[in-house]
Amino acid sequence: MLFFMRVFLILTLLYHILVVTLGYGIFGGSHPQIPALLRDGLWFWVFGISILISYKHIFSYLRQWKKVWFAFGWLILFSLLISYFQNKTISDMFIGFKYGFQYLLILLSASFFGFIFGFSKFAKEKIWKHTTIQHFFQWIIWILVGIVVGGIVWQGAKLLWPDFFFHIGYWPLDDFHFGAKPPIYYLTWLGGKLRLQGIFSGPNNYGYFLVAFLPLILAYFRFQYTQRKQIFTEKQNLISLVVLFVWLASILCTLSRTAIIGTAVVLILWNIRRLKKHRKWWIGIGLVFLWGIIGLSVLKWTSTLAHISAKFSSLQYVVQQPLGYGLGTSGPAIHHNWTILPENYFVQLMIDIGTIGFLFWILTVWQIQKHIKKIYISLKKSETYLRDISLIRAFSIWWIALLVMGIFLHVFEDSMVNYSFFVLWGFILGFSKQK
Repeated sequence: MLFFMRVFLILTLLYHILVVTLGYGIFGGSHPQIPALLRDGLWFWVFGISILISYKHIFSYLRQWKKVWFAFGWLILFSLLISYFQNKTISDMFIGFKYGFQYLLILLSASFFGFIFGFSKFAKEKIWKHTTIQHFFQWIIWILVGIVVGGIVWQGAKLLWPDFFFHIGYWPLDDFHFGAKPPIYYLTWLGGKLRLQGIFSGPNNYGYFLVAFLPLILAYFRFQYTQRKQIFTEKQNLISLVVLFVWLASILCTLSRTAIIGTAVVLILWNIRRLKKHRKWWIGIGLVFLWGIIGLSVLKWTSTLAHISAKFSSLQYVVQQPLGYGLGTSGPAIHHNWTILPENYFVQLMIDIGTIGFLFWILTVWQIQKHIKKIYISLKKSETYLRDISLIRAFSIWWIALLVMGIFLHVFEDSMVNYSFFVLWGFILGFSKQK
């Protein structure tokens, strides 16, 4: 199971490069959707096989996760019914599901993987299982660091040797166009400032990724001091300093206001206890973030006005059709049908599935939160597996930051972020809940 997840996550994190080099460089853009279909097919095929192989544990799993699945099932059923009565095609429904709810299905399917891992014949002892999980996430951490460092190298190489990258499937500087070769890099506007996007499809998507795993980075790269192992500790602190600096600098270099806001949310939640003790210090940091966002908004003034206009103008659709227009009407689906782009995930849901459907989504999220709370409380009673608690806390902080970021952009549009984050989060939740 862990071997499959390692391979799958590496392929997921290299997805954009594979799409560009294979989809556009080799096949000339004739079948750009094939890599996505292969990735989705692989994940859910293995999920189906796991259900067949581990059928003995299905009822035990559902006893713990049935409320979440039940709420999710009602959400999807209602969304499909609204879409059907609004004469939406199957393609529209599929697209709307992908950009609206696929991340939830990834989370739930990964929770089953984590749950059955606890019953593995190779995992008879609890200590062995938890040690294996810790080693797995340590490996994940260094993969994430490698992705960030590799992204800097990748973007630097595109600046130095653009002709080579044009040859393998990139396009000269331009905006994003669905189904066309991606631009070699992005600017704040044509002729503006260069934005860091790493090996992702765009700077905003890269910002989602960097904020998503910032809590994990903060959890693993901490600063310590002990006199007995002073040399070792100094080395560890130096590594932590370099990693944190590169990570935070990368977030700033995306020039993404949403990523900066998400970073602020993560840092506040991560340091909530220190915040209470040193309020003046944190207020000063908060003002720096605020002025940074204001300055960036002024720098990207055209984009700022477009975002504000999109948010407010889209609310009229919610008022005009409270029951929704059907899946695939708004949000990233605009690349397929060119309809409504609200620049807000929550408004996107209300346009697609209406206010009642939005309440079903809230119910699903609420059930997930209740489930997380139960896991956290049960782990807290055990003094043996504190690392599991820190992992769940790290992912939960990002989940809150994600929802805040959803006010400003469509944060679930990037499949690389959805798979890399929700696979890991679902797995640790399923494993931690396993008894």
